Amino acid sequence: MGKKKHVDYDFLIQKLSIFLGISVAFVSSIVGPLSSGHFSILSFIVTFFISTVISVLIGVFVPFGRIVRKITRNFRDFSLKKRALVSLIYDLIFTPFTGTMMVIMAYNNVSKHGAPVTFLSMFIRSVCMIVIIGYVVIFILFPVYCKMLKIKK
Repeated sequence: MGKKKHVDYDFLIQKLSIFLGISVAFVSSIVGPLSSGHFSILSFIVTFFISTVISVLIGVFVPFGRIVRKITRNFRDFSLKKRALVSLIYDLIFTPFTGTMMVIMAYNNVSKHGAPVTFLSMFIRSVCMIVIIGYVVIFILFPVYCKMLKIKK
């Protein structure tokens, strides 16, 4: 008889979190500059790099497994309601941090060039957009990454 392999779900959830964070960082790094009308390869690379670093740090240090288990313990595994709630949890943890960093960088860049824009107006518009985009990306990719990582719950 073979020994049953132990699966460390917290480690798998940590990997899932990092994958989702990097995916949101990638899409946000494209959409953010495109929405401003000033997309460049350099802006994409810089925002993607910084967003990815922030996402990996969040994925490593935030105990998503415990948070999600506690909040969704009364939901059926992989139900649509649970997936929607889990996507919202991940989104509300990742996107405010990455979105804020992207806005700070963009604001510093446009204010150097004398653009007549306030930080608050940029912040509200951009972070709202990133939260919505992040939710959609996470909602779509969550089951894909769960399947890839063989997460059953």
